Amino acid sequence: MNGDLAAAAKEYLRRQLHGALGVGKSDSAGRWWPHDSERRECCNRIRQPSRGYTGSLYYHCSTIVHVANLYSVDPKLLRRLLHDKVALALFNIRG
Repeated sequence: MNGDLAAAAKEYLRRQLHGALGVGKSDSAGRWWPHDSERRECCNRIRQPSRGYTGSLYYHCSTIVHVANLYSVDPKLLRRLLHDKVALALFNIRG
C-alpha cells in the first residue's frame, strides 16, 4: 500500500469531526449506500442498510479501516498517525 497517509488522516478526521461522508445516496427511510467510487471490498462485510439498520454502511464508511482502504494505506499506520498528537499538529488539521 502506497497511498497518501496525510490525506487519509485528514479525510478520516473530516468524517469523524464534521460528520461528512463520501459520495453516496439515501432514500426516504434514511438508508444510505456509498457510491461506486466510495465502495471498497471492506464494505462487502457490512450488512446492507434496512429499515432497522439504516446507518450500517454510513457508519462503516467513516471508520479507519474504510478510509485506509479508500486511500490505499495500511490501517495500522493510519491509526498510529492519528494517535500521534505531534503529527496532528504538523499536518495543521482543522477540517
